[in-house]
Amino acid sequence: ARLLAILEATSDLVAIADMQGRQQYINAAGRRMFEIPIDENIVGLPLAPLLPDWVKPIILEEGIPTAIKEGIWQGEAGIISRTGREIPVSQVIIAHQTSDGSPEYLSTIIRDITAQKQTEETLQENAQQLEAALQELQQTQLHMIQSEKMSSLGQLVAGVAHEINNPVSFIYGNLAPLEQYTQDLLHLIALYQQHLPEPTPTIATAIEDIDLAFLKADLPKMMDSMGMGAERIREIVGSLRTFSRLDEAACKAVDIHQGIDSSLIILEHRLRATDSRPTVQVVKQYGDLPMVECFAGQLNQVIMNILVNALDALDERDQGRTSDEMHQAPSKITIITHQSDDEHISICITDNGPGIPETIQTHIFDPFFTTKPIGQGTGLGMSLSYQIITENHGGTLKCVSTPATGTSFTIEIPYSRGLS
Repeated sequence: ARLLAILEATSDLVAIADMQGRQQYINAAGRRMFEIPIDENIVGLPLAPLLPDWVKPIILEEGIPTAIKEGIWQGEAGIISRTGREIPVSQVIIAHQTSDGSPEYLSTIIRDITAQKQTEETLQENAQQLEAALQELQQTQLHMIQSEKMSSLGQLVAGVAHEINNPVSFIYGNLAPLEQYTQDLLHLIALYQQHLPEPTPTIATAIEDIDLAFLKADLPKMMDSMGMGAERIREIVGSLRTFSRLDEAACKAVDIHQGIDSSLIILEHRLRATDSRPTVQVVKQYGDLPMVECFAGQLNQVIMNILVNALDALDERDQGRTSDEMHQAPSKITIITHQSDDEHISICITDNGPGIPETIQTHIFDPFFTTKPIGQGTGLGMSLSYQIITENHGGTLKCVSTPATGTSFTIEIPYSRGLS
């Protein structure tokens, strides 16, 4: 009687059933939870209707077998009230045995955890909201960094282009008249030599000192070299302007190959042979592409990021190779472009480097992820590149890498965005 008084007073559901799953006893808290009248006789009624379908395998295949084997089982489950309300619960099942050790009946203690589950759901929703806010904050930060980088790059290129263009234009503009003046002076000297074949001793000595014959032959060559140098400077400045697209901030139709070539010109100092390695070979397999409507400066930034990462990987690999190995299998970057379908163009940049380990391939587009030493990488290049291609251009950026084939980045973007 004392034990029953305690069971009837407790706020947890306490129930007993035989080994065939027939109810023997439910306390007052259990009747309230199941919505069973206090005077209704439940002895002999089956337990199955009180359990949701998803709970039955848990109780029958895990809970009861564990209780029989170990004496007790506890976990989370659920029950159904008479009115069909499903209640999440934490449950303990105890197996009671006879003196010979065989199971005789089962008892259970059940606690309603609806409030706990609601709290957990609220916490989970808050966690998801916080995670979404964090991602949004990171994206905003990336946008700000990208905008700042492009702004700084634009200002730098504008300043460099302006400062270089002025003196180069002055030199380039004066080369043609200077060449004409030089030819006139050489012609005048030839006339003097023709009409005064016997110069005075002083003039003869001066001709010998300055080596007039060599000067006449070398001076035109010097003029040509100066012209080529000035033209090369103008080409580099043009490449800088093409790369950053200072005058094309909006989305407009551009020649993709021109942007790739401008990036290669800017990186030419890293492609040239050095004392420690031969020239990095660049193989260009350009397809017949239409004009592509895009944010050209941003797309050029993506191409530059991929090329720089490829060169970094090749340089790192070459540091551990001998001169013979580098000449037998030189470092190479292959750039392939083609029209992948009626709506998209594809740019594939592949290096024959050591490849990216599988353990980090899934992280290469994560913000702030880098394998480079501190001070050499920010972890933003490929993350920004992925964002530029997927969000700003509605395309895809994929990476495939193995030690045998190197690393390949493929950019695919629509070439027409329906711009007027």
